[in-house]
Amino acid sequence: MRDAFQLLLQRECRGLHDPLGVAGVLYAAQTEAQYQQLVAAIEYATDHSERAVDAQANKDWAEALRQWDIVFNGTFPYSPKLD
Repeated sequence: MRDAFQLLLQRECRGLHDPLGVAGVLYAAQTEAQYQQLVAAIEYATDHSERAVDAQANKDWAEALRQWDIVFNGTFPYSPKLD
């Protein structure tokens, strides 16, 4: 997930060519306001996913889970045994 967020951020959320060639370019936002909101969300998700991966590398499982839960807006499934 972190790598996907980083790639989206590096690409500045630009449109992607439809791999099937049916739709041409696929855009994630239709207006400038939507685009700005999307970029802010990707920056936020990238930051917290990087913190989660760092916590995992340091074997700080509680912090890693907390950061992933932030990324997934309180819906990240995890085992209560790790709390």
